Amino acid sequence: MPKPRDQKERLVCIPKSVLEAKAMEAEKVKRKLEMDNENENGGAGVYSASLKKHYLLVDDKWKEDNMSEILDGHNAFNFIDQDILQRLEELEKEEGLLQEQGDGEDEEMEGEDLTPEQQQELNEIRKKKRSNKKMKIRSKSRSMSRSRSISRPPVHELVPDEGYKDSAQKLKAFKMGKSSVHKRHKAAKKNEGDRVILTLNLLFR
Repeated sequence: MPKPRDQKERLVCIPKSVLEAKAMEAEKVKRKLEMDNENENGGAGVYSASLKKHYLLVDDKWKEDNMSEILDGHNAFNFIDQDILQRLEELEKEEGLLQEQGDGEDEEMEGEDLTPEQQQELNEIRKKKRSNKKMKIRSKSRSMSRSRSISRPPVHELVPDEGYKDSAQKLKAFKMGKSSVHKRHKAAKKNEGDRVILTLNLLFR
């Protein structure tokens, strides 16, 4: 056991900031949670939490207003601007000034003295511009490639170095080949997938 060194009283030194923090925690009111609101308003399945009450708006009355976030495939909030009316007024003024300048230039141009040849060239240019505006340019679609109906010979026609004696033998071989696969094609339709299963007869024995 430790023995006292002297008779001095040494108190515990607690900083003032710590004491203030503890006093604030004691006075701190418990924050109301969404779970408390849910229990007070009918419980789960009845209470629906509002996601708009934490919105930071100029007026709190606007929080519950119905406003679509997506409109015509665009985010509606991207088009909200507080100065939109002021900017619109500035654009209208600018457009009016440009229109007045354009009218003045047209009047000056019309008032110029042009020779008959220049007037004719000017009329042709204007006519061409009008026709280009009206003309619709269609995209060129790719033409359909022709099959080998001309270069490919018919089935019964004999081709050199094909291994047949004459066209009759070739036609007979073609018919025998078609009839040989007929039975196999019928057996292929015995299963759900319409495929050839060569071991089908062995499986059902």
